[in-house]
Formats: sequence, C-alpha cells, structure tokens
Amino acid sequence: MKIAIPTEDGTHIGDHFGRSPSFLVFSIEEGQIREKSLRQNTHAEGEHGHEGASGHSDILAALAGCQVVIAHGMGPRAVRDLEASGLEVRLTSTDDAEEAIQLYLQGQLPSATGSCQPRCA
Repeated sequence: MKIAIPTEDGTHIGDHFGRSPSFLVFSIEEGQIREKSLRQNTHAEGEHGHEGASGHSDILAALAGCQVVIAHGMGPRAVRDLEASGLEVRLTSTDDAEEAIQLYLQGQLPSATGSCQPRCA
C-alpha cells in the first residue's frame, strides 16, 4: 500500500493540501513503513481557487499508485476528485507525517468531510 501526505519540508504535513510543493509517499508492507519518497506537486505552482476550473488532474498524476491520502484538510471538490479516482482520504491534526501514518495504521484517522478548515480532526 502507498500513502501520500502533502509536505513542505519532507517531514511535516503541509497546512494546505493543494499548495504543498510535494507529497511524501510511504510504502507500507505488513503494517510497517518500508520506504518513503518525495513526489513533486506541480499543482502548487499554478494559480487556482478552491472551486476553480483547473481540476486536480496534476495532483492525481502525482498520486499515481497511491491508495490513501492523509492531510490536515482540503476543499470538498478535492475530496470528491480524489475519492472518485479511488483514493481513500483521511484527516489528521498531527504535524508529523510518520506519526500520521501510524495513526492511520491503527485505524485512528477519520474520513475526510470535505471541509477546507485546516486541522479538521
């Protein structure tokens, strides 16, 4: 399983899903982190609004092969687009990406509500 987390520094969860410059992608095997890598978020480089017409195809391309996204929050359109593409969206209030992974693996992260409020959980 691959889990993606928006990040600005490669360690902490970015405060705004779509504007984080990269995604930290964790490969999980047998309930353990086996590998992690950074993927560029080209969507962060463009101008967009919460309900803009640009869509999220560039984000979806960056998340290819992932099954889960964990974030502080995101807009309802982003949640719909990610879920329509088969991604599970979970929310967390923690800042540490690896801690969020552990919380997910323990079943402690709620599903996204579509709220754009940061730190929804």
